[in-house]
Amino acid sequence: MLSVSLYAQDEHVKEYVIEAYPRWYGNNNYTIQGNIGINKTTDDISRVRYYLKPSFTYGLNKNWATHGGMGFYHSEYEVIEDSYELRPFLGLSHFSQFNDKWVMSSYFRAEERYIFSLPEKEKKETLRLRLRLQTAYNFTPSSQKNNWHRATLGIEGFKSYTNDTDIDIYSYETRVILGIERNLNEKNKIRFELAWKYLGNPTQVSGSDINTVYFKIQYYPIWGKLLNNILSQGEVNE
Repeated sequence: MLSVSLYAQDEHVKEYVIEAYPRWYGNNNYTIQGNIGINKTTDDISRVRYYLKPSFTYGLNKNWATHGGMGFYHSEYEVIEDSYELRPFLGLSHFSQFNDKWVMSSYFRAEERYIFSLPEKEKKETLRLRLRLQTAYNFTPSSQKNNWHRATLGIEGFKSYTNDTDIDIYSYETRVILGIERNLNEKNKIRFELAWKYLGNPTQVSGSDINTVYFKIQYYPIWGKLLNNILSQGEVNE
């Protein structure tokens, strides 16, 4: 398992992610989507993680939606044993559009993490809660091609719970995320994110905390009945 002791004191880490996020819009009020990506860290344990997260969103109305899905993860390390995870999750989101340019959203999610280390297949479990607040400013309509469409600013907080004291994970995580999106055409866009991640209790800073600079590139292909779906204006990503 990933061990806290493997990190240097006050560790500074770089993390890179390449991801595709295809989404299909069904009739009226639901979507099916999924995250497919590779995550690479440059630190003492040098991890590469491959993941797939299919999910389903159901719009209660134009402002509220429920979410559910399952994440599959496989992590490869240079200095410790590899692992894989199953992460079923449920979530609730809210979307507000103040005018044509400015929108805000919130997203709360609870996920159960089942972590299996290889080759022993030792099983660990933990519950993780996540809350994200995000605001976005639209430069141009989403229908315009080849334009920088939107800039975003978000903050996320994570809290993990477990009864197993042998699980070597940080209980608290905080992220501040800057993003910018470019429309390629009406149903395809690309997004760039730069984030700061802080692993550790934000109210009790210590020498074992981990600061991460996080860079992500996401590609969004879209299919389905976009115009007839109430979620098309209030999309909230998993």
